[in-house]
Amino acid sequence: MPPYDKKPRVSCIHGVDRRKNAYEALKAIEYQIAPAIESKKYILIKPNDVSTQRQLASTHVDALRGIIDFCEPYRKPVVIAESSAGNTSC
Repeated sequence: MPPYDKKPRVSCIHGVDRRKNAYEALKAIEYQIAPAIESKKYILIKPNDVSTQRQLASTHVDALRGIIDFCEPYRKPVVIAESSAGNTSC
């Protein structure tokens, strides 16, 4: 298998508003990810949802809201693809 030749796209933002932080982190690298978003039919968000009982084991809902806020101008369907390690229907 050939080595993966692309560098990861990373952005670090500091603040107290989780939703705004997620949005601003994506805005900081938008120029890198916009071409991929524009070439797709929909946007898939894959959060971490290990536990329905312990918030610390899952992506916070406000982080997801910030990601969705970022995706809104692209006017594409957004799919959140995840299930928990436990009872997902909670």
